[in-house]
This record gives sequence, C-alpha cells and structure tokens, in this order.
Amino acid sequence: MFWLSLTRNQLLDSCGHYLIYGSEFICGIAAELNCQYVLKNKGIPTIFHCDVPLEKIPSNYIADLNRQIQNGNGNNCGFKIFGAVTRDQIINYENPDKIFDPLNRFLPYRFKEIFE
Repeated sequence: MFWLSLTRNQLLDSCGHYLIYGSEFICGIAAELNCQYVLKNKGIPTIFHCDVPLEKIPSNYIADLNRQIQNGNGNNCGFKIFGAVTRDQIINYENPDKIFDPLNRFLPYRFKEIFE
C-alpha cells in the first residue's frame, strides 16, 4: 500500500515534511532523539509524478477525490493505492528547491542552498 497526493502543490505547500524529513515513523524517532535537523541534510527531496490506474485506488477514495475536485478542493487530496507503482507508471520526477516546512512554522526549506 502507498499513499499519494493528487497535486504537487499539496506536497510543497502543506505536506513538505515528507519531502524534507522522510516518513512519519523516521521523523518521529528523530523527534524523540531531538535530532530532526539531521534528516534535513540526508537525501534529495524528490516528487514522482505517477499515472496510476484507477483500479489500484479504493472506490471510496475515488468518490472522495471526485467530490473534492467538484468542490474546488483538488489541491488537498491524498489517497492510497494497493499494489506497487511500476516504473511505467512513473511519468516524471522533480527535485523541488523550495518546500514549506510545516514542522518549522511553514518557513521555506531551500534544498539547493543547503548543498551548494
């Protein structure tokens, strides 16, 4: 099972902590050890653009996605899929250089400045 976001804006503006720190599990352990800052300097924030078949998305999520889009809330939609995302379903990727960090008062995290 995987969790995806309908839009890149949701990840960059509201859920940047996944891109900056990694999974909630790892970030939670780092928080308990007071070393979340270490995670900021590991890895490269990457967004994968996927074209996932609707059959992989549970029907209740499809109904909710449809409802959110019709109500103009398409930028705030996360959903799960069952099964793997295959390489053929990854149609693009990007390494954003500006991500808003919800764990740091939504201040911008600038990836390229850290590693230059």
